[in-house]
Amino acid sequence: MELRRDQIAVRKIYEHLVRSRELTTFFRPGDREFPHPKSYEPREVVDIKILEVIGSDFHKILPIFTDESFPVKIISVIVKDLSDLTRRDFIGSSPDIQNRQSLVYHLGALYNHSLSELQSSKVTRAYVEYI
Repeated sequence: MELRRDQIAVRKIYEHLVRSRELTTFFRPGDREFPHPKSYEPREVVDIKILEVIGSDFHKILPIFTDESFPVKIISVIVKDLSDLTRRDFIGSSPDIQNRQSLVYHLGALYNHSLSELQSSKVTRAYVEYI
């Protein structure tokens, strides 16, 4: 299922971090460097959208977003092995993603990946600035 490249979906629990411009780091499983599917490209402007209803790639259900959007500029997109992430990589991430272990569980829950799939995989870290 192809979603728009010009949006970053964020769950409601993090809306206050978007409004306060504190959420600047986003992790996604796999390689999301341009031109891969669901990728981000440095210097492009995208909108952070708050999820009203969560979708599902597996079930081919599109998400539904609130009407409000928050424009940001992609500053960097870095693909790393999960084992290569450092403490610095988590600056600007949500409070529940502050180290490799919490990231693995977060991505596993959101994308329905197993622990073994994630522990040996690559992740994409996108860093943004609010406009």
